[in-house]
Amino acid sequence: MMLTQSLCGVLMSTRTLTLMSRTSIIQHLCRFSILSNKVKYLSTKHLRSHTFNNEHEKTLIPWNVLRLLQQTETKINSPDLTYAMNTLLKLYEQKKLPERFHEQTFFKNLCDLMRSSMDILEMPEALQILCILNKIGVPSSSKIISSLLQHMDSLIMTSSIKYYKDLLRIIMKMIPTPTTMAIIKSLDRKFIIKFSKDFDPSDLDFLSNVLEYKNISLTDTRILTVIIEALHHNSFETATLSNAMSLIKSFASMDNYSSGWFEVLRKVQNVLINNAQQMSNRQILSLLRGVYSKMDEKRIDVFYNKILFDKIAQKIIANDANFNTSVDCLFYFNKVKHVHKDLLSYIAAKFYEEKRNLQKDNLRQLVLITGLAYLKYKPIFWKEICESLQSKYLLSCNFETLIICSLHLACLDSYNLWMLNRIFKIENFPNKHQFLCWTFLRLCQKLNMIPNYDGPTPSEKHTTMFEKLQLKANDAFLSSLEQGMGGAMYVKKNLKTKLYHHIDAIVAFRKGGYPIAINDSNNNDACAINANIEYLENQTTPTNSQLFVILYTLPSWYCRNSLQLLGTYVDYIDSIKSLTPNIIIVNGKTWQELPEKSRVLFLMNEINSKKINEENW
Repeated sequence: MMLTQSLCGVLMSTRTLTLMSRTSIIQHLCRFSILSNKVKYLSTKHLRSHTFNNEHEKTLIPWNVLRLLQQTETKINSPDLTYAMNTLLKLYEQKKLPERFHEQTFFKNLCDLMRSSMDILEMPEALQILCILNKIGVPSSSKIISSLLQHMDSLIMTSSIKYYKDLLRIIMKMIPTPTTMAIIKSLDRKFIIKFSKDFDPSDLDFLSNVLEYKNISLTDTRILTVIIEALHHNSFETATLSNAMSLIKSFASMDNYSSGWFEVLRKVQNVLINNAQQMSNRQILSLLRGVYSKMDEKRIDVFYNKILFDKIAQKIIANDANFNTSVDCLFYFNKVKHVHKDLLSYIAAKFYEEKRNLQKDNLRQLVLITGLAYLKYKPIFWKEICESLQSKYLLSCNFETLIICSLHLACLDSYNLWMLNRIFKIENFPNKHQFLCWTFLRLCQKLNMIPNYDGPTPSEKHTTMFEKLQLKANDAFLSSLEQGMGGAMYVKKNLKTKLYHHIDAIVAFRKGGYPIAINDSNNNDACAINANIEYLENQTTPTNSQLFVILYTLPSWYCRNSLQLLGTYVDYIDSIKSLTPNIIIVNGKTWQELPEKSRVLFLMNEINSKKINEENW
């Protein structure tokens, strides 16, 4: 009875069929789906909802994909093929495809059926199918992929320049074969022709797609020069967010830059700033990833834009991003040292809101703790964040992560005994891990300042390691200091404190502001490791004189979007101040930006501005 009703439901008058589009007809034609050994008649529309319905997912099997196409009552069209491949992708994602499925008869027959209908595919559908085949692990040497590539190669000259880039990206993800290599060569040749024939310096879509393709495949710098010149003269008045995202991505992937690219980058950044409110969370993450990768690998700071990062922070909040997404963005903020208090407060609130679902996600919580430590900021939900660090979920963290996290917790006047006990059990640090040695030392210095601290303390082996640590001296800075003071005899270098702080130099002045010759050492080589190391606490000065500690702070010690020291370095300097209040800090970032002739005067002005009133000497 039900079968009869199903058949009756699809009977239509001839006139009705002729008035309907081909797609509409296909959506109402009967298909066979053999499920649980029963034959069912389903329209395409019903079939799609049926096969992807959770209730029936268990009954969907790979062989049905082929049967659906074989049972088509009319000639197969491109929606049929793309739907079949998307169904196969769904099975793959559900792990319902058998191992080495591409060698099984059902898949070979499916590919034969697709190859026989290949000519109906336009470029977008062919790209979609190729992408799916690559994703589900079909070998690039298979006949179906070779046929698809050859079909697309025949279509490419009449296609948009965008498809050159899209096709090339998919091919580059494949294991090279003679066919893929031949297609790449063919694409490059046809791309040059297409570029020359359709070049329009005012078309930002065209220019951005050309630049992306060039970065993937071509080493020809002439094309880069032409594109950069065209972009340089473009007003960008019609630029879209999509254009800007494409261009910034291309710039981030470049190894060499043509003249004028910096001005173009600034234009692109302005478009991103003006369109920040249109950004999705996915676009934000893509942008942050690209900017950071270039800054990290090539140290090209021009990719950083303070206003853009502030806009992104505001957009993350406006998008109501969840905890995971917002922390993934914060990860890149931390990496470039851009601090944003509102973003930190928002993420802390999201943590509190979603904490029941985050019990096993301590790694993201460590990212949040890093951001908070940079600002030495404890939001109202700090207690909950700190208490959530459960030792059983930190077991998977490596040694480096535990040390850095412990330092950041200490910066916020907190500590986790389980983490500290595990860290202090490690007594032999590999020589290649100098960064970890310094981080561990700073952790110990900070723990020494925490009132009522009752955790582990450094062992004798740790102390021996600390004694051997030596920073490379900044010769240019020390040379200017000696020149300003009147000679090397007035500057003592290569000192430490008994808590193993590195002291760049000390100077002394008698009442009246006259320098004192305090360097009486025969070997005061600042670059020599442990050469006549002297301790700050052992230094003495004559009556009516004052000793000043000179600290050169590296640019990396500061927040990138302000002159504010990062929290961990604030603590480092505070721990030195607990030994002597007379500290003169020389901002390394400011120092490096000064012309050489101005450096001595800058140093002496810094020293003179910090001198204690002589009446108190």
